[in-house]
Amino acid sequence: MVHLGPIAHELDEETIGLFPSSLLGLTPQGWLRQWDHSGLVSPRSWSRASEFLPRVDALFVSDEDISGEAGTLRSQLLLAQVAVVTQGAKGATVHTKGASHHVPAPRAKAVDPTGAGDVFAAAFLVRLAETQNPLEACRFANAAASLSVEKAGLASVPVRSEIENLVGTVP
Repeated sequence: MVHLGPIAHELDEETIGLFPSSLLGLTPQGWLRQWDHSGLVSPRSWSRASEFLPRVDALFVSDEDISGEAGTLRSQLLLAQVAVVTQGAKGATVHTKGASHHVPAPRAKAVDPTGAGDVFAAAFLVRLAETQNPLEACRFANAAASLSVEKAGLASVPVRSEIENLVGTVP
């Protein structure tokens, strides 16, 4: 299992091809950003998305990632085996096999959202590897991310039993 998550173009897209036998997750945020001479960050389109997305087992993007200039990626989501668009407290939408399914998130009292997307992606990949079911993986990942926003720092990463307890309460 491999999760690639470039932040500032520090990974070349060719890195995707280095893991042909792995369950490959991708959060392409860093390939959807550009910086101007003063350091101001703005969205940009990922020009090579159609070349690399078919090699990705699970793509993770947020609503924000695919709006504006980066919005061209929205039309390419189905190139990945599974594409997940996270929507914060609203949950996430899973796109797979030509269908889209919204999966609501459990209610959470947000303290610090930092890292929630990374927690979501890691939990999704773990559960997808276990079940081969993207919707089940999304329910599990939503629970993990919901728990993670309720604390700050490393203490925000939930343990499996916490996630399983919360998933049991989600409709």
